[in-house]
Amino acid sequence: MCAHMTARAPCAGVVVGDPFALLPELAAEPKLGPEARLSMRDRFDVSAVWLERRDSNPGFLAAGEETIRTGGGFLEVVGYPQGHDGRWTVTAIYNYVESDDAAAKRNSAGLALSWLLRRNVRLVVEGDGDFEAEGWNASVGTVAAF
Repeated sequence: MCAHMTARAPCAGVVVGDPFALLPELAAEPKLGPEARLSMRDRFDVSAVWLERRDSNPGFLAAGEETIRTGGGFLEVVGYPQGHDGRWTVTAIYNYVESDDAAAKRNSAGLALSWLLRRNVRLVVEGDGDFEAEGWNASVGTVAAF
């Protein structure tokens, strides 16, 4: 719901949907959860989403499996030190997923700093930590669009 709004408009809503509506044999249950986005002046955007879903056949097996419950979401803050038209952006994100499937569980956070070199080239420094695995990663890179 909020994805269709302009970046500076506050938004709150509920995400409802069945990603496999056209493939009923996959037996996915609908996902449901709240989402919100708020812009604070021209300096910060805050977004949050929480989704809950149940899958009656998560492994896509012909014989089926037991139902798996998964719930999770994220909180993201994007800062614009020079405003939306500036070259610098700071992004922080926290992700949390709780599931009956141990491989789907997530508890992580990330921080990124980016600088707009040219209209279509951005330099990025990023780090993230996985609290479940007690590990972290860092990267430096370039994002380009042509």
